[in-house]
Amino acid sequence: EVTSARFDGDKAYICTAEVIVFTDPVYFFDLSDLSDITWTDTGIIDGYSSSLINFGDYLLGIGFSGERGLKLEAYMQGIAGVESTGIYERLCEYPSSYKSYYIDRENHLVGIPVQDWEEWERGNAFYLLLHFDGYKFQEVKCLPLHDYRGLVTRATVIDGWLYVFCGPEFIV
Repeated sequence: EVTSARFDGDKAYICTAEVIVFTDPVYFFDLSDLSDITWTDTGIIDGYSSSLINFGDYLLGIGFSGERGLKLEAYMQGIAGVESTGIYERLCEYPSSYKSYYIDRENHLVGIPVQDWEEWERGNAFYLLLHFDGYKFQEVKCLPLHDYRGLVTRATVIDGWLYVFCGPEFIV
């Protein structure tokens, strides 16, 4: 099934997840000549993406790891296809809604609310802010979200402050 797609000018990337085996065949489409659209199989990625996001010079995949946890992976277009340049994985639940993510392409920041599996019974959830340095994702902030329970979460950065809105909560 097609789980995510990203159109970027005359290029398109399509992820066609094999959900049962947690693999993600990715295809690149060249749309520069609409009378002769070409495509390339760029290989199989472990896990699968539910969102593909233009992330500055990178393509960011947000999705599931092979263990059904969160997986963030940054890709660059290589000679033979997309090549992974950095991965972040965590065993947790996370929202699949794009609006729940904070994406700062210029500064390579990504924010996402998560609820760790081992903390599930206690209801502990966190808002993660990660920075991608071109090689790996580094945790910048991990803010507790009290009484999260899958509520709608949004975030923004203003004047260097991270503001997180979660249901009735407002966290700085």
